[in-house]
Amino acid sequence: MTDVPQQELIALPPPDGDRHSARGIGEAVMCPIAPALVNALAMATGHRFRETPITPDKIREALK
Repeated sequence: MTDVPQQELIALPPPDGDRHSARGIGEAVMCPIAPALVNALAMATGHRFRETPITPDKIREALK
């Protein structure tokens, strides 16, 4: 897990008046997306980004 950037989990409460407490599982498949993108950027730039979000300015700085 040393190549995975530090991430912060923000859990939001359900909206007022929401009678259903069930949650979808669609978010679970999104977990590998950020590390895959960060690894692709590392391969393309030669720089390992350790924090998200990775902004265009951070990419430009790494390419200098």
